[in-house]
Amino acid sequence: MKNRIFESTQNSPKPQRGQLLVATERLAGTVFDQAVVLLVQDDDNGTFGVILNRPADDKQKRDWRAMSGSPDHVSGQLVNGGPMGGPVFAIHKFQSLAEMEMPGEIFISAKAEMIQQLYNRNPENYRIYLGIAGWKEDQLVDEVDRGLWYVMDSDPEDIFDDSEWLWEKAIFRFGELALCDILGISEFDLPLDPSLN
Repeated sequence: MKNRIFESTQNSPKPQRGQLLVATERLAGTVFDQAVVLLVQDDDNGTFGVILNRPADDKQKRDWRAMSGSPDHVSGQLVNGGPMGGPVFAIHKFQSLAEMEMPGEIFISAKAEMIQQLYNRNPENYRIYLGIAGWKEDQLVDEVDRGLWYVMDSDPEDIFDDSEWLWEKAIFRFGELALCDILGISEFDLPLDPSLN
């Protein structure tokens, strides 16, 4: 009989909209190497999301400026959202400019005039995604079952994180959540006195 004492239930068999996919080491060397993906849509048509930790490259920035005529400061908010083409859209924290709401009071805008209003305000808490990551129906569930992704709830700080270390931070947080789940506790605090370990 399999010992279930040390099993974690953190990896949900069915990733949900608003959750994060964190690439495991099995995706090393692929387009998803160390990717952190926010799931934006999950329905009968399939699943798509955006890679949060891939800044747009120089060509994407030039193409964006030529297409949008946006000011230079917008280049720092452009993200290469994935290997597939798709609609350009923004994820932000401004309900007044929202066309769709995500869990955690995160909003999405795809209309050009909404995106323009967003970057004219020049806030910090927005990103414009060029490209998406997509899966056919049941494909992502299969990838999770095969251990290609860790699945966890997102936090607005993940979405607007500018650091180069988002993947490492997500892996660490996933490990903490899994350990709490295994131990049956709600929070994991390291003791201040190492002798208490």
